[in-house]
Amino acid sequence: MVFVCRLSTVFYIIVLQVIYYLLQGYRFQIVLHKCSNCKIPFWPWLKIFILGRFLNMVVSQLGNIYRSLRLKQDYQMPYTGYISGFTSMAWMDTSMNLIIATVVIAIFSPGFMVGPFLAWKLLLMMTVLVIALPYSAEFVLRKIKFSNPRVVWAHAKLSEVLSTSVQNLKDTTYLIQFVLLGLAIFARTCVMFYIYFSIFDVHVSLPALMVFYSLFKISFYVILTPGNLGIQEIAFGFLSEQMGIGIETGVYVSV
Repeated sequence: MVFVCRLSTVFYIIVLQVIYYLLQGYRFQIVLHKCSNCKIPFWPWLKIFILGRFLNMVVSQLGNIYRSLRLKQDYQMPYTGYISGFTSMAWMDTSMNLIIATVVIAIFSPGFMVGPFLAWKLLLMMTVLVIALPYSAEFVLRKIKFSNPRVVWAHAKLSEVLSTSVQNLKDTTYLIQFVLLGLAIFARTCVMFYIYFSIFDVHVSLPALMVFYSLFKISFYVILTPGNLGIQEIAFGFLSEQMGIGIETGVYVSV
């Protein structure tokens, strides 16, 4: 395997990463304001957002705990507000990216395979499951009744989080802002992944980039280990092997 990483490549990666922090930080700020009705100045929030990303790499979910504590302390944002914002962000972002990837692959490369499966059909099943998740959970919670006060309180908070995520979709202006920023982040990250693969002298197609991006976004929100260390490498290696790129390349790109 050829490894080529020039100084200019490092510069492009740094610039793209700064762009990501600005776009994603701004989008997350919009979601938090919508879910909690708390106004947070952008630059102080950006510092909290970036530090939270770092802490999530040190201890699983530590960054989210830190953000919720700081926002409560500095801006009186309820913990439920942050949890609603994070949940809404994760659900809408993952759903949007899966929809884009599914549509683009189905139109421009319908025969693209991931192992024995057609990529667009695989992504379509994932899209349906992700979109249906909060609606299904909300329906189940409405049907379940509890008598224990603590359980009732937890049930009410969880119902509030799910209800907020679903109800926000009725705001057209909010949706347009979210989607436009999401498209910019989507394009930026596909370029970033293309650069990562090119470092190892591997030039992947747009459908492959979209499949990798979809997997990356899911692993971004579902954090099982600090920085998902080990889990993401295994997932990327497996996906690369199924695409014929090679398991080593997928692991190296993930790292």
